[in-house]
Amino acid sequence: MLLCFHQLDILGKKGHIIRSITMTSKIDELAKLYGVSTIITPIGFKYLAPKMIESNALIAGEESGGYAYGFHIPERDGILSGLMILDLIVKSQKNVDELINILHNKVTPLIYERKDIHIDPSEKQKVCT
Repeated sequence: MLLCFHQLDILGKKGHIIRSITMTSKIDELAKLYGVSTIITPIGFKYLAPKMIESNALIAGEESGGYAYGFHIPERDGILSGLMILDLIVKSQKNVDELINILHNKVTPLIYERKDIHIDPSEKQKVCT
């Protein structure tokens, strides 16, 4: 989401954001704030790349953290994404924690908690039926 924020807010760019269905809908919230649309695809860059090309997208991303940029090739580029994060930090004069706090003030924070439940092997069949 920081990469989308960088493109929309810091760089002031406009364009569609392409995301796979398994990415957070918080990207949709962020896009709406900046007046751009999101296009949702099935999982995999083989679906994102064609949508990038046909819609002249600003940025595309998938749940594994792979991002591609409309001004570059329609394929994931981790080195470019790293450079974009550095550009975001330099241009905003904020550290990553501060940038995340800015995002949390713009879109509803995403809260995640994992609870592991341990079940006695003899009880597993009861739980699964």
